[in-house]
Amino acid sequence: MKKLSVLFFLPLLCYTYIYANDTYILTYSKEQNCTLTKNGKKIPLFDKRFDSKPPKNGYTCSAVQKEKYNDCIILKKKNITAQIFAYGTYERTNLVMAFKTATPYTKGMMKVECTKSLKKLSK
Repeated sequence: MKKLSVLFFLPLLCYTYIYANDTYILTYSKEQNCTLTKNGKKIPLFDKRFDSKPPKNGYTCSAVQKEKYNDCIILKKKNITAQIFAYGTYERTNLVMAFKTATPYTKGMMKVECTKSLKKLSK
């Protein structure tokens, strides 16, 4: 009986792990500088799988993650004067997020949800 229940739930767990949505929040504040969270956990701004490091520039906040997504949407953004957001489904594309706030004293934020599933995300 235990083997049967494991065989039943195993595909569901694999599907959830492979196609689960990821939520990124990129924030900037004068006190904390630039920070990135993925699904509620703080992660490095520049994915460790890259050989080089990102440029540092005043009150610009940027992050690059080595991930391939089929769909991404910006859920929320706040106090942003300029932004860059890009993602892709191919091997050499990555998730790129960057924004600039008006002054070093302005707090900025961008919240993005991405999925590897072929289904489209909805707002």
